[in-house]
Amino acid sequence: MTSGSPQPRSSGRENLLTLRRDDLDARYPGLLDAILAGAVRDEAG
Repeated sequence: MTSGSPQPRSSGRENLLTLRRDDLDARYPGLLDAILAGAVRDEAG
Protein backbone atom coordinates (compact mmCIF):
# COMPACT_ATOMS: atom_id res chain seq x y z
CA MET A 1 0.00 0.00 0.00
CA THR A 2 1.33 3.47 -0.83
CA SER A 3 1.76 6.20 1.74
CA GLY A 4 -1.21 8.48 2.15
CA SER A 5 -3.65 5.92 0.86
CA PRO A 6 -6.60 4.78 2.96
CA GLN A 7 -5.92 1.87 5.29
CA PRO A 8 -9.01 -0.40 5.43
CA ARG A 9 -9.94 -2.18 8.65
CA SER A 10 -12.96 -4.10 9.88
CA SER A 11 -14.82 -3.33 13.08
CA GLY A 12 -17.67 -5.76 13.61
CA ARG A 13 -20.03 -5.34 10.67
CA GLU A 14 -18.50 -2.02 9.62
CA ASN A 15 -15.60 -1.41 7.27
CA LEU A 16 -13.62 1.69 8.23
CA LEU A 17 -10.92 3.65 6.44
CA THR A 18 -8.03 5.27 8.26
CA LEU A 19 -5.90 8.03 6.78
CA ARG A 20 -2.46 8.85 8.13
CA ARG A 21 -2.30 12.62 8.10
CA ASP A 22 1.51 12.82 7.99
CA ASP A 23 1.61 10.54 4.93
CA LEU A 24 -1.25 12.37 3.25
CA ASP A 25 0.33 15.80 3.87
CA ALA A 26 3.68 14.59 2.55
CA ARG A 27 2.09 13.31 -0.66
CA TYR A 28 -0.53 16.05 -1.14
CA PRO A 29 0.51 19.15 0.86
CA GLY A 30 -2.45 21.26 2.00
CA LEU A 31 -5.14 18.99 0.56
CA LEU A 32 -6.68 17.82 3.83
CA ASP A 33 -6.62 21.34 5.31
CA ALA A 34 -8.42 22.68 2.21
CA ILE A 35 -11.08 19.94 2.41
CA LEU A 36 -11.67 20.52 6.12
CA ALA A 37 -11.82 24.31 5.69
CA GLY A 38 -14.42 23.88 2.94
CA ALA A 39 -16.49 21.60 5.17
CA VAL A 40 -16.45 24.20 7.98
CA ARG A 41 -17.57 26.91 5.55
CA ASP A 42 -20.39 24.69 4.27
CA GLU A 43 -21.64 24.06 7.82
CA ALA A 44 -21.56 27.78 8.66
CA GLY A 45 -23.18 28.91 5.41
